[in-house]
Amino acid sequence: ISFFIFRVCLYTYMAVLIYRTQEGFFTIPMLNRCLFLVGYLGGAGLQYFWFAKILRGAYKALTSSTPKSHAAERPPAAARESHTGKALLATEPTATSKEGDATSGEKD
Repeated sequence: ISFFIFRVCLYTYMAVLIYRTQEGFFTIPMLNRCLFLVGYLGGAGLQYFWFAKILRGAYKALTSSTPKSHAAERPPAAARESHTGKALLATEPTATSKEGDATSGEKD
């Protein structure tokens, strides 16, 4: 809600104020006016772009029927297979975790 109020509403309100004070705006040198307008319009475009993305994400999250928890899911067995075709089990040690291996942290 604060993004909408401070970024979308106030940014648009400032554009209205700038339009209302055209006389004062045109007293600024041309280069400064152009740089200001490019920066302001670019910033406004970004504000509206991100607000649209926030709305889409909120709509998707609120209308989703089932929450998705990817952290608790395990990959299917086919994804756990090594390149040799043998399935890796969580209890089997791999070549780098055997006792006495240089990668196990023991010194000879």
